[in-house]
Amino acid sequence: MQYLLSSEEMSRADLYTQEVIGIPSLVLMERAALAVADAVSDHFEKNEVQNEVRLAIAFAGSGNNGADALAAGRILEERGCRVIYIVMDVKEPKGSSKVQRSILSRLDAKVLPYEEARLTEPVRSGIAAGDESDPKAVESTGRAAGIVVIDGLFGTGLGREVTGRYAEAVRDINRLKENGAFVVSVDIPSGISGSTGQVMGEAVRADLTVTFAFYKKGHFLYPGCEYCGNTVLRKIGITERSLEDTPSLFIYDTEKAEDLLPARKASGNKGTFGKLLVIAGSVNVAGAALMCAESALRCGAGMVKVFTEEGNRSIIQTALPEAMMDTWTEEEDPSGRLDADLAWADIALIGPGIGKTKRMAGILKTVLTSDRIRGLVMDADAIRLIAEEDLYGLLKEAGLRMPVILTPHLAEFSALSGVPVRELAKNLPSYVKDFADRHHCVILCKDARSVAAGPGILPMYLNVSGNSGLAKAGSGDVLAGMCAAFLSQGMEAFPAACAASWLHGKAAELLTSEACQGTLRSLIATDLIKVMDSSIRKA
Repeated sequence: MQYLLSSEEMSRADLYTQEVIGIPSLVLMERAALAVADAVSDHFEKNEVQNEVRLAIAFAGSGNNGADALAAGRILEERGCRVIYIVMDVKEPKGSSKVQRSILSRLDAKVLPYEEARLTEPVRSGIAAGDESDPKAVESTGRAAGIVVIDGLFGTGLGREVTGRYAEAVRDINRLKENGAFVVSVDIPSGISGSTGQVMGEAVRADLTVTFAFYKKGHFLYPGCEYCGNTVLRKIGITERSLEDTPSLFIYDTEKAEDLLPARKASGNKGTFGKLLVIAGSVNVAGAALMCAESALRCGAGMVKVFTEEGNRSIIQTALPEAMMDTWTEEEDPSGRLDADLAWADIALIGPGIGKTKRMAGILKTVLTSDRIRGLVMDADAIRLIAEEDLYGLLKEAGLRMPVILTPHLAEFSALSGVPVRELAKNLPSYVKDFADRHHCVILCKDARSVAAGPGILPMYLNVSGNSGLAKAGSGDVLAGMCAAFLSQGMEAFPAACAASWLHGKAAELLTSEACQGTLRSLIATDLIKVMDSSIRKA
């Protein structure tokens, strides 16, 4: 597990390290600069760039991030690299920037103001793309793999739009990258919000981001994660001892499935591992129910009963004979059998493919008010019905009585929360956490970066496994079945949602790996179920 910090959380940890623990700022800065310099040196070595043609262009803003870039350039110069230092602050530098500029002055390093540096041959030629017929021009751009740009314009604390000459500098760095330069961002690409991952007007597109102490939210939230390139974490002396409060977000990184899932009791039986009632599917919609049920069985649920429309019976019984069945028709009232099925079940899953009819709204109310089951998972149409039928009160009452997991995608969560999708995208974790706290349920909001939050639980979970192959119909049905299966085996709701999201993504990664030779385009939801066993064993 790795914490993801907001800009404010990182700033507080940095200050605590200096003022309470007592590690001086310049010590932390030197360690950070050394990490960046090592990354640049590794790039040169990997690409077999000879010392005499190595060039680093360090763009330095006026803050600590810029000072890191200047210090990294100094270390690289000591290693035989030619360095161009470009500073944005033409006034008298302050703080750590002043210290680093003073050191460079004593070493007779040439530090250039931004406007003057743009006229130098390597920078000018790189921006203008040069002339490929001129060997000198080609060498002066990054096409010879000999140029590395160190982006130190802004750090994680950026809180305003990037405009003016700073926006021009960002564009210059990106042009250098387009012409072959390798861009290394210090801590986070300049122009990306460390807290939300939003692009603040303009942003550097890095090949590599070297961050310090902890990952930041902006490294993993979209669209910021697309600007980071490969992100590496380096320790510089700021540790968990520097955290005054629990951070608000975490990811899984080195965990294995066995670390997250409950042990399988050797003496257990099918009842030990839970009886799950899947209320899914409607007329001509058998697939959702089938995928939920099979996914749950593949993930360890002991017994699964599908409650669906009669026309789906033969399809489900043929495809999944391991599942039990109970059905309803348009002409009858299924409430009596539903009550009996809820009395049989430990956990219920409701929503995929049920439609949004008055009958289904009534079934949902019955499930929400049932005191027979000990846990509930809601997906798809059930979530829409909560919003359309104003069942928020029943949702909260259910959440106070038993574990409840909701698995909406972004549009469903928008309907549920009443917040427009565009607004949700700006800071999804905070909206998810607010809803989870107010309605006493676990929310697993599905997106390119899914977020899970539970009532009164910190940190929240950000899922970073998976790929765009999951953006297919039925993928969410598989995930809902996984959540219900883990809940039926005794897991608490929040860990169950986190584990399901992570393993769901791992299955997609396995399918598109070299071993399976699948592609992002060809992956379909039932493929996830087919590799579930392998995914859990290999994750």
